[in-house]
Amino acid sequence: MSKGWSDIGYHFVIRRSGLVEVGRPLSEEGAHVRGFNNRSVGVCLVGGLMPDGSTADLTCPLEFDSFTEEQVKSAHAVVNLLRKIYPKAEVLGHRDLFPDKDKNGKVEKHEWLKTCPGFDARKEFAC
Repeated sequence: MSKGWSDIGYHFVIRRSGLVEVGRPLSEEGAHVRGFNNRSVGVCLVGGLMPDGSTADLTCPLEFDSFTEEQVKSAHAVVNLLRKIYPKAEVLGHRDLFPDKDKNGKVEKHEWLKTCPGFDARKEFAC
């Protein structure tokens, strides 16, 4: 808010303890990923960084050294709830929503502007 934002940009924040905090109401547009805010729900997991501050590069299923087991359980619960509300929705990570610069039909690692969430959300939430 010190940057002039009206509120938190995410709809849900999942703390390291697994506590799910509600940010913006689902009825309000988020401010979590430029170009997709008006058609997405933002879920943020606190953490996901390596000791040097870089984003962890995790695999599916999520490893618990970067995110806690409680966070992973809560993330799955939130996504499952959102799937009931939005059954046609696709689960993606922030990194998956950047331009496909080489126009091959998928956003690949060399095209990411950000690496978060540090894991493949499509795979993790298909598990």
